[in-house]
Amino acid sequence: MPLLRVTTFKNEHLHSAQEDLEVSYSIRCTLTSSIIDDIVRSNVEKRPNEIKADIYRDYGISLTYRQALRAKERALVEINGLPDQSYMLVPWLCNRLMETDADTIAKWVASENNRFERLFIAYGCSIKGFLLGARPILYVDGCFLSGPYQGTLLATSTYDADNELFPLAFAIVTIVFDRNNAIIGAVRAIFDGDRHAFCYRHVKENFSSEFNKVCRGMGRNSKEEALKLLDYIAYARHEHKFHIAMKNLRMFSPQLARWVENQGDVDQWALSLFPF
Repeated sequence: MPLLRVTTFKNEHLHSAQEDLEVSYSIRCTLTSSIIDDIVRSNVEKRPNEIKADIYRDYGISLTYRQALRAKERALVEINGLPDQSYMLVPWLCNRLMETDADTIAKWVASENNRFERLFIAYGCSIKGFLLGARPILYVDGCFLSGPYQGTLLATSTYDADNELFPLAFAIVTIVFDRNNAIIGAVRAIFDGDRHAFCYRHVKENFSSEFNKVCRGMGRNSKEEALKLLDYIAYARHEHKFHIAMKNLRMFSPQLARWVENQGDVDQWALSLFPF
């Protein structure tokens, strides 16, 4: 039995086949990568929403946020190469930096299977500037890196004679289990922990997070009051005023007062307790 049978054939066409042909265009990142490549080259900080607006304004093409994001990621790969290829250049980069300036320190460490673990760079000009004209105070902080390999960027800076931030050294590490304890341990190992103060802004942010846990539902005004009480604790110039401020916080919230007391580092950020 035949699968197909033609019963009637009319060899007459009154319209073209294209009139009934509907083509649904699916705009994908690969089709616009060359356009977005130019956009990203001119401004690598351009956000996906800005790329969407540029593409629609200049070419009348509508992209979703995800399409714009993927297209930007592809363009960055075309410009910078794959991240794992960049890691392969780290040893060469360190050697070239030290060859160019003998005072520069550039060290990298890899695991037994030659996998990147950490990198430290201090430019010779930064070291000289710190020794000759900067304040003898170091500020150490870190931030998490985004991307497929993540890790943590650590930076050390100081203030110069013009009261401007002066960068001294940078480090990238792949894993930091506890950023604060890692920094504290490193400072103690190098400087014996002498006169190591904590950034009060970070303390205040952690305190704010603790307030959200233990004082949920108390409202914005209560949170502002709690933060003011913490300011009194931090900026009290005499120890007896510090104890008065702690008493006021304890009356406001015993849980928050215990959080401050149990941190074990109040003397590293409270003015009246810091060992000048």
